[in-house]
Amino acid sequence: MKIVRGVAGFCLLVVRGFLLWFLVPLAFLAWLAVHSWVQRARLKQSLAWYDRNVVVALLRGPFRVLVDAEQPPGFVPLSRMRTYDAHTIGIMDFI
Repeated sequence: MKIVRGVAGFCLLVVRGFLLWFLVPLAFLAWLAVHSWVQRARLKQSLAWYDRNVVVALLRGPFRVLVDAEQPPGFVPLSRMRTYDAHTIGIMDFI
């Protein structure tokens, strides 16, 4: 089962990487047109919100083998976009 989860995890990374090519421009345009003035969200928050919800959709759909059936990850509602902050990686994290 660990091999299946490892292969599925790698496939999730590949699919997410491919989807980011479409997601980032779409999220930027949506932020520019709507989220920046309606919700007062920063670009970083908007991109993180879209990324999180796409990953959750993938984990609840084709990659559900990676998730515990008892506690699947939840979507972040649109109303929480302004307060949503993703984890950032700094140079000190590698030391």
